[in-house]
Amino acid sequence: MIKKRILSLWISLCVICIAGAQEKELAYCNRQIHKTLKAIGTSSKLPRAIEAGKSSWDMVSPHDWTSGFFPGVLWYDYEYSHEPEIKEKAVHFTKLLESLSSKVTSHDMGFQMFCSYGHAYRLTKENYYKDVLLKSADELAKLYNPRVGTLLSWPWKVKESNWPHNTIIDNMMNLELLFWAAKHGGGKRLYDIALSHARVTKANHFRTDGSCYHVAVYDTITGKLIKGITHQGYNDASMWARGQAWAVYGYTMVYRETRDKEYLRFAEKVADLYIRRLPADLIPYWDFDAPDIPTAPRDASAAAGVVASALLELSTLEDDKERADKYYKLAEKMLRNLSTKKYQSRDKNPALLLHSTGHYPADDEIDASIIYADYYYIEALMRWKKIRAGQSLSEANKFMHPGILHTKESLERMKYYIDHRIEPAYSSYRLLEADSCALSTYQMQGPFEVIARLGVNKHTKRPSEDDHKAAYLNALMWTLTGDEAHARKSIEILNAYSAMLKLIGPNDNDDPLCASLQGSMLANAAELIKHTYSKVTPAEIAGWEKMLRTVFIPVLDTFFKAKPYTNGNWGAAATKAYMAFGIFLEDEALYNQAVHFYYNGHDNGTIKNYIGENGQCQESGRDQDHVMFGLGNLAEACETAYNQGDEKMYAAFDNRLLTGYEYTAKYNLGESVPFTTWTDISGRYCNWQTISDKLRGVFRPIYEIVYNHYVTRKGLDMPYTRRVLSKMSVEGASKWCDGPGYGTLFFRTDMDDDYIRYADPFVGTSDNGHTFPGACVPFGFIQASPETGNDEWKYCSGYNFADDSFIGFAQTHLSGTGCPDLGDVLLLPFSGEVKDGVYRSKFDKNSEKASPGYYSVRLTDAAVDVELTSTQRTSFHRYVYHSATPARLLVDLQNGIVWDKERLKTHVLSAEVDMPDNHTITGHQVVENWVKRQYYYVISFDKPYVVREVLSSAGGEKAKRLILDFDLAEGDTLQVKIALSSVCLEGAKAALAKENPGWDFDKIRMEACRQWNNLFDRVKVTGSDEQKKNFYTSLYHLFIQPNDMADTDGRYRGADDKVYTSKTGSYYSTLSLWDTYRATHPLYTILSPERVDGMIQSMLEHYRTMGYLPIWALWGKEAHCMIGNHAIPVIVDAYLKGFRGFDVEEAYAAIRGSSTVSHQHSDWEVYDRYGYYPFDIIPKESVSRTLESTYDDYCVARMAKSLGKEKDYAYFSRRASYYKNLLDPSTTMMRGKDSKGKWRTPFNTFLLSHAATSGGDYTEGNAWQYTWHVQHDVEGLIDLLGGKEKFANKLDSLFFLESSAENTGFTQDVTGLIGQYAHGNEPSHHVAYLYNYAGQPYKTQQLIREIFDRFYLPKPDGLCGNDDCGQMSAWYIFSAMGFYPVNPIGGEYILGAPQVEEVTISLPNDKTFTMQAKGLSNENKYVKSVTWNGEPVENFRIHHSEIMKGGELVFVMTDKY
Repeated sequence: MIKKRILSLWISLCVICIAGAQEKELAYCNRQIHKTLKAIGTSSKLPRAIEAGKSSWDMVSPHDWTSGFFPGVLWYDYEYSHEPEIKEKAVHFTKLLESLSSKVTSHDMGFQMFCSYGHAYRLTKENYYKDVLLKSADELAKLYNPRVGTLLSWPWKVKESNWPHNTIIDNMMNLELLFWAAKHGGGKRLYDIALSHARVTKANHFRTDGSCYHVAVYDTITGKLIKGITHQGYNDASMWARGQAWAVYGYTMVYRETRDKEYLRFAEKVADLYIRRLPADLIPYWDFDAPDIPTAPRDASAAAGVVASALLELSTLEDDKERADKYYKLAEKMLRNLSTKKYQSRDKNPALLLHSTGHYPADDEIDASIIYADYYYIEALMRWKKIRAGQSLSEANKFMHPGILHTKESLERMKYYIDHRIEPAYSSYRLLEADSCALSTYQMQGPFEVIARLGVNKHTKRPSEDDHKAAYLNALMWTLTGDEAHARKSIEILNAYSAMLKLIGPNDNDDPLCASLQGSMLANAAELIKHTYSKVTPAEIAGWEKMLRTVFIPVLDTFFKAKPYTNGNWGAAATKAYMAFGIFLEDEALYNQAVHFYYNGHDNGTIKNYIGENGQCQESGRDQDHVMFGLGNLAEACETAYNQGDEKMYAAFDNRLLTGYEYTAKYNLGESVPFTTWTDISGRYCNWQTISDKLRGVFRPIYEIVYNHYVTRKGLDMPYTRRVLSKMSVEGASKWCDGPGYGTLFFRTDMDDDYIRYADPFVGTSDNGHTFPGACVPFGFIQASPETGNDEWKYCSGYNFADDSFIGFAQTHLSGTGCPDLGDVLLLPFSGEVKDGVYRSKFDKNSEKASPGYYSVRLTDAAVDVELTSTQRTSFHRYVYHSATPARLLVDLQNGIVWDKERLKTHVLSAEVDMPDNHTITGHQVVENWVKRQYYYVISFDKPYVVREVLSSAGGEKAKRLILDFDLAEGDTLQVKIALSSVCLEGAKAALAKENPGWDFDKIRMEACRQWNNLFDRVKVTGSDEQKKNFYTSLYHLFIQPNDMADTDGRYRGADDKVYTSKTGSYYSTLSLWDTYRATHPLYTILSPERVDGMIQSMLEHYRTMGYLPIWALWGKEAHCMIGNHAIPVIVDAYLKGFRGFDVEEAYAAIRGSSTVSHQHSDWEVYDRYGYYPFDIIPKESVSRTLESTYDDYCVARMAKSLGKEKDYAYFSRRASYYKNLLDPSTTMMRGKDSKGKWRTPFNTFLLSHAATSGGDYTEGNAWQYTWHVQHDVEGLIDLLGGKEKFANKLDSLFFLESSAENTGFTQDVTGLIGQYAHGNEPSHHVAYLYNYAGQPYKTQQLIREIFDRFYLPKPDGLCGNDDCGQMSAWYIFSAMGFYPVNPIGGEYILGAPQVEEVTISLPNDKTFTMQAKGLSNENKYVKSVTWNGEPVENFRIHHSEIMKGGELVFVMTDKY
C-alpha cells in the first residue's frame, strides 16, 4: 500500500512538473518579449535576427519574408498572458503588414499574413483581420499554375536562375492560409489549389527515402518536373534540416485539413526519417549531410518548431496510439532540450532562442537568434500546454461554406453563365426562373406543426414539399440575381417552419424519406442564406439549427440504427441529408457518420449494395423511376463530398456510380442490359426476376451532375449518359423535392459553345495597344464602348485601362490603330446634378466586365449601372438608375476622338438634329478628323424624355449637347438604341427595324454572343487557360474589322461621298492595309473564307471611285495614311488561292492601274526613272516607299504571269528587283540615295524616321528594321549580303544590338524591341522567320518563344504595340500554330515553332486541319521533326493548298537544336 501511494505521489509530482515546465517556459518567453518591446518600441520595422555575439535585433521592413513572425509571437504571448500591453503591440505590428495583402510577390505571403493576421482573427474574431486574410489568400492563389499544380515560390528566380516554375518545400507551410480561407468564405477553389500543391509536391519533391529537395523546378507547359535541387542546403542530394522540418509540419497540417489518410501516412514517413537521423539531443545540424558534423552549426529553428510543434499536433491526429505516444514524447524532449541554457537566449539577447541557421551557403544568419525559431518555439509551448489541458489545437472551421450542393465557385460560375447568356445553361436558368417555387412572390402553404408523406398527416406532403423547395430555390435565386426579395422569401419559409414544425410522422413508414428529402432542401437553403446574406440574424440561424437537430435528425438517427427494411433510395437520400446537416451545423460527427454509411452501411442504399459491379441497381427490377431517384441521391452525396474536397466517394469501388448510371441510361435508351435476380440486404426485395420496363425512357434530371464529374472533371467516358443528355436538351425541375433539378445550370461546368469566356476585350487597352473593351459583333459597323478620353494619341480607341472615369459611351471606335477618329454619338447617364459642370463619372473598376458582344460597368458618381451590346448596325444600351435624384442622360453630339482639345471644337463641320417625338432623336452630321465623313443617326428610348437643357457651345462647335430628363424611380431601367448609316436617315431606321426591333436587350446580347461563338468554334485550341485566353483574344481582335458599313439594302457611301449599291450586299472598310496585308488577310483566307470575296469586291469598288485601290480606308474614305499599295497583295493572294467572287480582269486592271498611274505617295514616273525613290525628290520615307513598292510590283507580276500577260510580267518583275538599288554594300544596309546616285550622308543606322514629325527615309523605323523588307526575294537579299553565313550574322546583330530608339520626333510606334528588332511595328513581323532561309531554324524557334513570353500577355498592357486592326493578333495566331506567311502571297508558310499543344481548324467542305506539338514544354521549344499526314516536311515549308485540303501537321519538340 505504501509503495502504491509513493508511486501515485511520484506520478502526480511528474504531472505538476510537466505542467510547471510549460508555464515556466512561457513565462520566460513573456519576459524576453518585454525586453524586445522595450528596445524597439512602436517601430515601423520588425525584428528578424540577432547575429551571434550581438544583443540587438536586426530590424526589417514589413516586406521582408519574416515580417509575420514577430506579430505571431506577440499574439501567442497575449493568448498566454492576456496582458493588454502585449495585445496593443500585437495589433500595432500586425497592421504594419496590411498593405502586403494587395499584391503578392512570393509564396511568403502565407508566412507574412497567416502567422500575424491569422492569430489576430483567431483571438479577436474581428472581421477586419478576416477580410485581410481572405484578400491575402486570393493574392497568394495568383501564384498557382494549374498546368503544374503548385504555387510559384520565387517569381524572380524564373529569369534569374532559369527556373520556369519553382516551388520550394517551405511553400507547404503557406497552404494553411489557403485551407483556412477556403473554410471562411474564400471558396473551394482555394482548397483545391492547396490540395493540388500538396499532392504534386508529394509526388515530385521527395526522394524515395522520404527526404526532400529544397527546390523543385517545373516546366510551365507540360507541368512536369525538370529537376530537384537545393538552394539553402549543403548540396542537391543532402537533407536540409529546415526543409525537412517544413515537410513534417506541412503534411501534418494537410492531414488535419483533409482527413485523408494518405497525408497522415506521408507525414509519418517524413517525420520518421527526420527523427531517425537526429543527434542525441534532438536538435539537428543545419543540414543532416553537412560534411563537418559534429562541429557544424545547429538549427534550433528546425527543431523548435517547426518539428516539435508539428509532432505535438501529429500526436493528436494519429490513429496509432503507439505512434502518438512516441511523437508526443519526442516533442516534449525537444522542447525540454531547447529550454536549457544552451539554447535559450536568456541574458545574452532579448530573443527566445540561440543557435539557429538561416542561409548557410550564403553565409547569412549562422548560429544566430532568428525570429521564426522564436515563433515556432512559443507555438510549440502553447500546443504543449493545450494538450496537457485537454484542449483542441485547432479552432478552424471544419467545412467549406457554402458547401453542400453549391460552392462559392459554382455560384459564381452560374452567375457568369446567366449574365453572359451562355447556352445551354441559360435555358436551364430560364426554366428555373419560371418555376413557381423559385418566385419571390411564392405563397407559402404552411407552416405545419407535423409533416408526413402517409397517414393522417399526408395532406401536408405536397404543400410542405413545395414550401421547402421554395426555400431552397429562392435562396439560390438570391445568390444568382442579387434580388433580396428572394433571400427574404427563403428566410420567411425557414423561420416559419423553425417556429412551427415539431414532428415528422408520427410513426409513418415514410418518415425517414420525408426527413431526408425535405430536410436536405432546408439545409441547402439555410446554408446558402447563412453564408451569402449578411442581413440574416444569429437568432434566425439558431432557430434553423434547432429545427434540424430536434425534428429531422432524430428521425434519421432511428433509421440509421434500425435493421435494413427499405429499398436503397431511402438510404441514399438519408446519406445526402446527413451530410448536408453536418455541413450546415458544423457537426463533423454527423457528416462522418453519413460518409461511413455510404461505404460500409448495412443497407440497400450504400454504394456497393445499391449498384452491382455490372451497373445493375437494387431497384432495377422495381421500376426505372425509383432507380434514377436512388442514383440521383447517391450523386448528390458524392457532389457534396467533392465540394468538401473529397473526390473518393465518386471514385468508390472503381467508379461504381458511373457504372450504375451507364447501365441505367443504356437500358432506358432502349438497349438490352444483363439482369440477374438481386439478393438485397434486407431480404425483402428478392423477387424481381426481370428488369422492369415500368417508366422506361422517362428520364429524371439527374444526369448532368455525374456527367460533369466523370467526363468533364476526370476525363472518363459516359457514352450512354451523353446520349441521354442530348435527348433532354437541358435539365429542368425535379419531381417534387426529390432533388435539386436544373442540372444543366447547377452542375455543368463546360458549355459546348462557351469560347467567349477565353476572349478578354481588356487585353491591349493599356499603354499603346489601343484596343477598346466595348460591344461589337464580328466585322460590325458599330462598336459601342466607354470612353475615358478623346483628345490625345493614347485615346485612339477612346479608352485607356489605367483611367478611373468616363466621359460617356460612344457608338463607333477603332481597334488598335495609331490614329484617332470616330467616337460618334456619346451618351452619359447620370443622376441629379453634376459636380462643377463637368460631365464625367468615376466608375467601379471591379464592376467592369467585358466579353465579345457585351460590356457592363457601374458608374459611381452617376449612380447608374450600364450595359452595352450591339448588332451589325445598331447599339443597345441598358441603364439602371440607383439614385432617388432625377434620372438624366447627356447626349453629346459634338463628341469625337481627335488629335487634341482644339480639334474637339472644330471637327464637326455641320450638324442637324430633330426630335420627332419624345421617344426619338434623329440627325445628320458631317465630321472631319483623320478623314472627312458623314453619318445619319436614330436614337430611340423606351421611356419618354424631356429636354432639360441644351448645353452652351464652345467656339466653333456645330453640334448640340443635350441633357434629357426621364421620369424614373430609384432602381428603374432606361433602354436606348442607336442606329447609324453613312447613307441616309432611312438607312438607320431600317437597321433598327430589321436588327433591333424590340426592347429585349438580353436577346440581342445572346445573338451577339452566338455570332462570336460561331466564329470561335472554327478553331479549337488545346493548351493552358492562359494560352487559350491569348489565342481567343487574338481571334476576337482579328474579327473586329474590316467593318461592313453597308446599309441593310446594300447601299453605302463611297470614297467620293456618293451613294452606291454593293454587288455583294457588303462594303468593307477600316482597311489598315500597310499592316494587315502581312498576316491578317492571309489568315482570313483560312478562318473566314466566306468574307474574302466581299472584301476584294469592296476594294474594287473603291478603285472604281478613286482610280486606285485603297491604301488606308476608313468609313469608305481614303486616309492616305502609310505607304505602298497593299490592297494589291491582298487581291493577288485571294486570286492565287482560287477565290473568284470578283471580276478577275477588273481586279488585274485595278492592281496594274494602282501601280502605274501616280497618286498620293505613289510617284511612278520618279520610281521608274531612277529605279528607286531618291530622297532629294521624295524627301520623306524614300527607302521604305521603294521597298514596299517592290513587293507590290512582285505581286502584280505574279498575277500577270498567271493570266498570261508576259509583257507585264517582265515589266513588274524588273521593278520588283528595285530593292537592290538601295542596298549599300559598304554598310550592308538599305540606305537612302539621291537622284545623282549618292548615298545619304551622314548615315545613322539607328535613327528612327516618322514622316509626320521628323521626316527621314524610313516609315516608323530605321535602317536596321527596313533592311530585311524584301519579303518576296529573301534568297536575293541573302546573295546581296554575301551568302547565308553573313546574312545570319547580320540577323544576329539585329537581335543583339542595344534596344535604343533614336529620334527627335514621334517614336511610340517602334516598340517591343529585341535589340533593334521591333515587334510592336509591322515591318519587323516576318524577320524572326528569316533564319530558316539561312539554315538556322533553331534561332527562329528561340525568338518565337521569346516574343510570345515577352510581348503577348493576357492582361491590359499585354501587347507591346498597337494591335493595328488585327495584325499583331494574326502574327500570334499563325505563330502559335507553328507557321507564318513571310511572303504573304507566296502560297506557302514558313514553319517556326508552335506554342500551343494542338489546334484544330474546321475548314470548308467538312475538312479539318490539325496541328499537334508533341512534347511541347518550356524547355522543349525547338523542333526535332515535322510531318504532314505522316510524311516528313522538307525545308520547313507547308503550302496553303495542302492545309485547305485538310490533314495533320505534327511537330515533335525537343530541348536541343
